[in-house]
Amino acid sequence: MHGYRVAGTEPASFHLVPHSVAERTPSVSYIITDPNVQDYAEKIYFDRKTGYLLQMSYFDKDDKGVWNETRRDEFQFWDFNVHFPAETFSVRPMRTYLLKEELNKLYHTPTDSTKSK
Repeated sequence: MHGYRVAGTEPASFHLVPHSVAERTPSVSYIITDPNVQDYAEKIYFDRKTGYLLQMSYFDKDDKGVWNETRRDEFQFWDFNVHFPAETFSVRPMRTYLLKEELNKLYHTPTDSTKSK
């Protein structure tokens, strides 16, 4: 997000958009500005109930001083409950895995202990 610190200290400003605090809005939004880049801002939207990231918008200011949204990334259609197969995170070696020693025996590769001096 264009080099900001989450703590909201310099060099960037990370603050809550006041109208998003109202109960009738489905999301809470924050705006990120950088004092070193005057004509650029980012806005982040979070779902009020779940806290999930919904959207990120990127804005540039034109010559007339009007903010225009130049890009939008929407995350609201992501599936956060994806089912992974049990073997996805298995630490068991594959059935065909060979230790280095076994591989050396198979290809008759001399090891340090079997090399002639």
